[in-house]
Amino acid sequence: MDIKFDSPVKFSMEILEFDERTPSMKVSISLEVRGFKYGFSVVTTLWLECDAFDEFLSALKRRSASILVDMERAFELKIDFSEGSLVWNVSEADLNGGSSLIKGKRPISDDELACLVGAFDSYPKWW
Repeated sequence: MDIKFDSPVKFSMEILEFDERTPSMKVSISLEVRGFKYGFSVVTTLWLECDAFDEFLSALKRRSASILVDMERAFELKIDFSEGSLVWNVSEADLNGGSSLIKGKRPISDDELACLVGAFDSYPKWW
């Protein structure tokens, strides 16, 4: 089962692997954004600590600032309840000194927020 929502951006997270020693999970994240004159998508693979996922979900349920960050700090998904916004940052650096940064912010309605919280909350945790 994946975590998915379609609005205000299209997002999916698929668990690929689990490390019991850390405990952490390798995930594939897909983010697709459409605007009036543009569109972009990014797919990345990263590791999330299970505690970070749990803290993110707990904050979502309390309707307080919720931030999901990967172990290398190259991915961030933030839900800002006070502003009613969804914020994301995805960065990468290659071995040749190149780098990329994709970030954005979208307003999020109460209905969209309920779908997002439901998507993360309904994910069956085994840790």
